[in-house]
Amino acid sequence: MEIIRRAWNEGRTGFEGRRWSLPDLPFEPRPGREIPIYLGGYTEPALDRAARLADGFLASSGRAALGETRAVLMERAEARGRDASTFPFYASTTVFVHENGERAWDLVAPGLAYQASRYAEWGADPEGPTPHRLRPEDLPRNKFFVGTPDEVAGRLVALHEEAPYDHLCFWGRLPGITHEQSLANMRLFAEEVAPRVREGVGERTG
Repeated sequence: MEIIRRAWNEGRTGFEGRRWSLPDLPFEPRPGREIPIYLGGYTEPALDRAARLADGFLASSGRAALGETRAVLMERAEARGRDASTFPFYASTTVFVHENGERAWDLVAPGLAYQASRYAEWGADPEGPTPHRLRPEDLPRNKFFVGTPDEVAGRLVALHEEAPYDHLCFWGRLPGITHEQSLANMRLFAEEVAPRVREGVGERTG
């Protein structure tokens, strides 16, 4: 991160450290503004590393409860001398919206099961047994924000109450979803879900 920041801010790559040694060469093109660097993770060392080094935190809802993650992050930020109230917290999750909630799940579940299975394979010991391939019915459905605009908006408002996120991010196109289906999802989210979430969050925080 120190190398990246120096390249972006000073236009030079020179660096001598414990793990990296780079010649002092010019770096171009440089960004026209300061770009924040966000770190992710879910273990305490990862949260502490983000509080120590990063400009914000990207939290995934797939591994740990976001409320617990945020609470630990805020503690670590304060311990590191950061103002926790201004440390950006990004919630990363799975969102797919459809007029028919059951149809939404039927569309995305096979791809989500494939995705989870591949992640498990990549993280497994190459000398050990291959992880069990997940089926759609094996997935914890409540961890995914999949359903009608009302259902998804309501759950995102509840998530904000549990873990007040500054921004929400999600894959625009999930595995197995067509281009047309992903566009329909994003349109429904932008036109129906996002306004309801803003209104719901405003009512609870105002």
